[in-house]
Amino acid sequence: MNLGVIGCGHIWRTVYYPILDRLTKTVHVVSLCDINSNLVAAASQCFPDARTYSSASELLGEEKLDGVLILTSEVSNARLSRMALEANVPVFLEKPPAVSREELADLVVVKKNASAPLFVAFNRRFTPLLGEWSRPDEVRKVRGVISRHDRDPESFPYAVIHMVDTAQYLCGRPIEDASLRRVSSRESAGWMVSGTMRGGVEFEFLCLYKDSEHRETLVFETAAGLSEICFPNPEAERNPLGRITYVKGRKTVTVDGFVPDPIEAMGYAPCFRSFLRTLLGQKLPLPLEEFEPTVTVLERLLHDARVVGELLPSGPDFQTASPGK
Repeated sequence: MNLGVIGCGHIWRTVYYPILDRLTKTVHVVSLCDINSNLVAAASQCFPDARTYSSASELLGEEKLDGVLILTSEVSNARLSRMALEANVPVFLEKPPAVSREELADLVVVKKNASAPLFVAFNRRFTPLLGEWSRPDEVRKVRGVISRHDRDPESFPYAVIHMVDTAQYLCGRPIEDASLRRVSSRESAGWMVSGTMRGGVEFEFLCLYKDSEHRETLVFETAAGLSEICFPNPEAERNPLGRITYVKGRKTVTVDGFVPDPIEAMGYAPCFRSFLRTLLGQKLPLPLEEFEPTVTVLERLLHDARVVGELLPSGPDFQTASPGK
């Protein structure tokens, strides 16, 4: 399979180049594109036979591709996906599919008129540890915490949607109503996102762009007890390989993460392999409409994050690493 890559920045270098480098017997990177000439030049050192471009439209117009990876900034996702679909090129899209409901609605129309598939990569769904998790019956409430040490509040919502999407996926219920409020203390700052999922299941997600701990957990409460998923992340101070905890009465059972490679453990590599199965016709991508509740929460968070950013003093020492981490 011949693939093109649009976007040769951080997520390419740290995640997708290592994945593709392991799959050279299956896939061939034949073209690379980035508006930054230094980034595309560095990427071409990894795949010296690949043709390089500074324009996504030129790449899509000139190349005969079996698929394209779109790994650019989130605000470009919908526009570039539309270009690829209109060129009849299958798309692997780093989440989110859009940054507003309007963008998503427009992309849904484009996808309905296109024959090529669009695969949105919410990698947490593919975390191997979830294979050890048993979905509880009759969930009453879902609680979650996602926190980082000092992340830019205007980019942090792109990390938050990992939890928002995964909670709906694991619960099997879409969010129907959501609200947010700012929360802060001496050591932390962020938002509480709360509301209800279909069937009246309540949820509360504590989302901290500034905190003393790097973590990502979901707790599913039932009448009989609860189950907690601590998602793998090499930056986490506790359980970097992840852990599942079941509590029923006085009995507690834990299942520790078992995959040492972060790219596998965090679901990036399994997610990409699922895209390859889509190209082979073995799997259908999810309909874009499924992501509407997540994009709705994202849009609200981004709006308030811009306000927060304007209120902060100039020159904050925020990390600008990949928001998806």
